[in-house]
Amino acid sequence: MKENAEVKANRMRLLLIGRGLIFRQAMRVLLEQASGITVVGESDNTEEALVLVSKLRPDVVLCGAVPPDVDPCVLARRMAEELQATIPVVVITNYRDPGFIAEVLRSPVAGYVHANINLDTLIHIIEVARAGLTVLAPDAKNMVMRGLTASTNTDWDSLADSGLTLRELEVLRIMVEGATNKAIAERLGIRLRTVEMHVAHIVSKLKAGSRTEVVIRVLRQTSAG
Repeated sequence: MKENAEVKANRMRLLLIGRGLIFRQAMRVLLEQASGITVVGESDNTEEALVLVSKLRPDVVLCGAVPPDVDPCVLARRMAEELQATIPVVVITNYRDPGFIAEVLRSPVAGYVHANINLDTLIHIIEVARAGLTVLAPDAKNMVMRGLTASTNTDWDSLADSGLTLRELEVLRIMVEGATNKAIAERLGIRLRTVEMHVAHIVSKLKAGSRTEVVIRVLRQTSAG
C-alpha cells in the first residue's frame, strides 16, 4: 500500500480546460489510463480556470482552446500576473486562425498542438512542458511559424548583445521564416552540416532548449518591444 501511495504522489497533477464536456471527459479517461497523470480539476471557461489554478496549483494546465470562451493567452498571462504562477499551459485546438496562433505563441504558453495529434505525442509534449521547455507538435510548426512571422517585425539590433556571429544572425533570420536546415543550406550556399553547427551554436548562445524554442523566444522578445 505504501508503494501505491508513493506512485500516486508522484503522478503529474493536471488541470483540464475545455468548453465541451465530452472533450474533457474523453481527455480525462485517455490521460489517466495511458500515463502517470491525475486530472485534478476541470473547467469550461477562463475565469473559473484561474480560480482552480489558485486553489489546486496543478503541475500543468491543458487548455482546449475555443475562443472566446477559453482563451489560453489571457489565462497564461493572468496566471503569471495575478497568481505569480509559472505553471505551464499547453494548448490543444482545431482553431487555425494565423492571428490566433501568433497571439498564443507570444503569450507565456508552453506548448501548442493540433487536436488531431496522437495520444503518445500529446503526453510527451505535456511532460516536456512540465520540465520547463517550450514545445510544438511537428505538424503545428510550419503553420505556427507562418502565423508568427506574418504579424511580427523583428528588431535584429536587439540581438546584438547575444554573442551571435554575423553568419549565425543570418541563419537565425532564415530560421524565423520557418525554413528547415536543408533550405537554409541551399539558400546560403553552404553545407547542411555547417548549418547544423550554426543552429547548435545559436541554441547554446541563446540558452534555449531547442531550435523551435529559439525562434519562439526571439519573436516573443522582439514583439514585446
